[in-house]
Amino acid sequence: MTSIFSRNVKAWAYDEELTARYLNERDRILKKQKIVGKNLEKELQNAESTYYRTLANIGEGRHETLSNTKALVIGSDYLAQLIAGGLAGLGIDRIMLVDDGRVESSRPEIFCGPSRTNRGRKKVQLIAEEISQINPNAEIRHEFGCVNWGRTYRFRPDVIIDATNDPISKQYAYSYCKGFSFDRPTFISASANSIGGTYEVSSGGSFSNHLGKLHYYNSPQQGAFTSGLIAGLALEEVRRSRFKYSEIDRVVNGNFHYVTEDRWITHYPSKRVLVVGGGALGNAVAITLALKGYGSIGIIDMDCIEDHNLTRQFLLRGRLGERKVDAIKERIRQINPRVEVNAIYGKVGSVGENDFEWLSQMKGSNDLDTLIASKFSLTSRQRAGGAILLDRESVRGYDLIFGCLDNKYARAWLNQAAIDGKILYVDGGTDGMGGQLAAYAPGHTKCIQCQLNLSKFPDQTSCAIDPSTVIPNLIIGNLMVDMAERTMMGHYDITGIQYQPFTQRKLFPFSRTGGNKHAC
Repeated sequence: MTSIFSRNVKAWAYDEELTARYLNERDRILKKQKIVGKNLEKELQNAESTYYRTLANIGEGRHETLSNTKALVIGSDYLAQLIAGGLAGLGIDRIMLVDDGRVESSRPEIFCGPSRTNRGRKKVQLIAEEISQINPNAEIRHEFGCVNWGRTYRFRPDVIIDATNDPISKQYAYSYCKGFSFDRPTFISASANSIGGTYEVSSGGSFSNHLGKLHYYNSPQQGAFTSGLIAGLALEEVRRSRFKYSEIDRVVNGNFHYVTEDRWITHYPSKRVLVVGGGALGNAVAITLALKGYGSIGIIDMDCIEDHNLTRQFLLRGRLGERKVDAIKERIRQINPRVEVNAIYGKVGSVGENDFEWLSQMKGSNDLDTLIASKFSLTSRQRAGGAILLDRESVRGYDLIFGCLDNKYARAWLNQAAIDGKILYVDGGTDGMGGQLAAYAPGHTKCIQCQLNLSKFPDQTSCAIDPSTVIPNLIIGNLMVDMAERTMMGHYDITGIQYQPFTQRKLFPFSRTGGNKHAC
């Protein structure tokens, strides 16, 4: 079981390490300035900028602020489930869940799958039991039925999130918040249907015309990818209401509205999908694919579950020490028993002479033996443990690939495998706060290497200790699924999206279509 406090200790230690590193670098520049006899102000500014930019990923006071937050979540559908899980992952220690929903006989669910033992049970109770495994230190309350505002007043939430599609519920929640003369809770209204989602924040009593738009979302059931996207964006506002990274990190004014193409895709069960990477991004993608009912999902990873994984990788909760792929396989089957899941313990991928050209471009030198030995091979111990190297023939059996990796060489290998096999490939990546994705559609767009120039990426990025990393992974992971479906329907006008949390617009689509020298 993970410990939010132990994670905070790691973050505080990292803060101290970063500060010491910056002070040493500053002293080095000042000594150099005396020796060379000229002003090195630009170097000093660069060192300071790097320090504060890196420090933005980790914070001492931020963890304490989040852990002392009390949050009320109204609803029990996809949106409420993902928000509740994200709150636990952020380290919020007191969460109350309220709704009157019960588990249906066949509908996929994230934290309360339609097993025989769950059917007809109270969803809020099951959700509370499951998310307590994400943050065992949290006090998770649940009430079945409508919100009792008298008991809610005694709970005194700092944040109230109405994650239903019900305008009346939202109006009551907003009126309750507005009734406070001081210490008014932040109110977040979030809604989603099959093709769109919206949210709005009220932190000072102001509320715009969001409620008037809810007729568009007045649907009894919420969509999978739209719920994941809006949940991530709403969690960003929860985090922002409690602490800010910088002066430009402001609470949203007005509302955010996202609509994808009006489409009806009915061939999910016929699609074979490969998810490469079982981390936070791969978890977000796998959850959405399972909810949508994709027929066959392959998941490849060769890591085991560590304590820090549990706070932002919802499918791994309660499975410390196990292989990620095994835990993900079981969780997907719990979400949707109709989905066939293939757990692959290993990594990408085997290389040959035909790969030397693109490997040379990535490495920038002729020392390919060392690169192949370190990135595209297995140790004898790994082989003895059953790990495999994914080859191109295995990849050709899939209709769609999702790259959820932090290793640029593995991403480049997947890109080349997609080109050779003419397979739709969607690549995603996140850092502590933002992220981006890009899609390659054979014959219609440039490949991922040509769009993003992976050779300029760092060799490997590591996940920040900050629990806020759950937010960009939810957002980018769900947008990856939407991008794949958009492309499958023949829409090639947008090939990628950037998520920048410190802007009002937040999502920035881009298009990089056409052929090029890479023959993609």
